[in-house]
Amino acid sequence: MLEEKKKRKRYPKEVIQTRFRKQIDWPKTLENYEKRISICRGVFFFDLHEAYVSDYNIHRKSPEEFQSQSHIPILHKITVHHDVNILGVVSANQKNGKYMYLQEGIPQNAKIVYVGKANFITGKEESRYAIRQKDIVFL
Repeated sequence: MLEEKKKRKRYPKEVIQTRFRKQIDWPKTLENYEKRISICRGVFFFDLHEAYVSDYNIHRKSPEEFQSQSHIPILHKITVHHDVNILGVVSANQKNGKYMYLQEGIPQNAKIVYVGKANFITGKEESRYAIRQKDIVFL
């Protein structure tokens, strides 16, 4: 006895929609971020004083991409205006509780403040310094 296979309904190619990620317009997004964060008072940035800032997307970007597609350079520019000294930037990736991409000269017990989006895998909550949904502009 041969079992009959169920025939799948075939759709014409015009009907099938392919998924794609929306492309972010980085210059406009960062402009919106700068407008939103620059109206904050100096006390808002107090926890960044004498600290390193971290985000998960740092190690994946070249220096050129980091300057044009990251909110951290803008955050640094605004904190300098408020006399808050950010010591540097560190990737937030950790292994066994230690930062994986920590540069030489930065102690393991240094003050590191996470400034990125929420990460459900690690349990990190979204930082108040992160880019918000209302800042993002799509192409």
